[in-house]
Amino acid sequence: MEKSSLSKTDQPIKWILTRDISVIWLQSQRPWDSHAETAKNKIVANFDPDAFGVLQVTLPNGKGMYHCIDGQVRHRSVEEMWGDGQRVPCQVLNAKDPKRAAELFGLFNTSRSHVSAVHRFNVNVTAGYPDEVGCHKIITRLGYKAALDHEPDSIRAIGTCLAIYKQFGHETLGQALTTIKDTWGAADGAVEGAIIRGYGLFFATYGKQINRVRLIKRGKKQTPGQLLEDGRNLREMWKMSLGGAVSKALFEGYNRGANKAVRLTD
Repeated sequence: MEKSSLSKTDQPIKWILTRDISVIWLQSQRPWDSHAETAKNKIVANFDPDAFGVLQVTLPNGKGMYHCIDGQVRHRSVEEMWGDGQRVPCQVLNAKDPKRAAELFGLFNTSRSHVSAVHRFNVNVTAGYPDEVGCHKIITRLGYKAALDHEPDSIRAIGTCLAIYKQFGHETLGQALTTIKDTWGAADGAVEGAIIRGYGLFFATYGKQINRVRLIKRGKKQTPGQLLEDGRNLREMWKMSLGGAVSKALFEGYNRGANKAVRLTD
């Protein structure tokens, strides 16, 4: 992996025209959204040059453009106030491609709450992090994507998927998401975080004992919302996490009316 020193001696500050800075690789940055727009407007309304800081950019490409790794909100704020002929302080890091730009974005934004888990996940996929890449392969194979919108194929709770992948492995995550999809298809709420977590825990606990045909058949008897409500009731009763309570609800629903041959043991 290429190293990019943050020392101002190794990577001195350069004053670069804003017109020569852009988010060249969208997959290596968080998308521009309402939160970014609000942050930009706040900077414009209360601009303080002493608080502006330094942008982090890549080496210029063949057209002389620098990809903005960190600081796109501040960059746009300056352009809105003074146009694209203004120079801003930038540290030019040793990065030449979207993969390295994504790695650096992740490092700069690890502890920043304004970067959502979805945006961080997608950038880390571009960076080539093994867990994120493995998780991404599973969700895309099933026709899902990590996104904050409310489309049927969007998983907002990507942090839950990644946690299951890391804790229990690719097979458990794949079984959980495949079963959810085979049960409810694109039904509203099917891929809520607590449901994904519940199915993940269920498969991690009972594994090969599970008759998936029975699980799907039993699952179709209620909506995702009804399963969540069952989970909430059990959570209050047993004082457990909602994901754990959903797993228990799946266990109880699976065993209801089951003969000894297929019944799961707690």
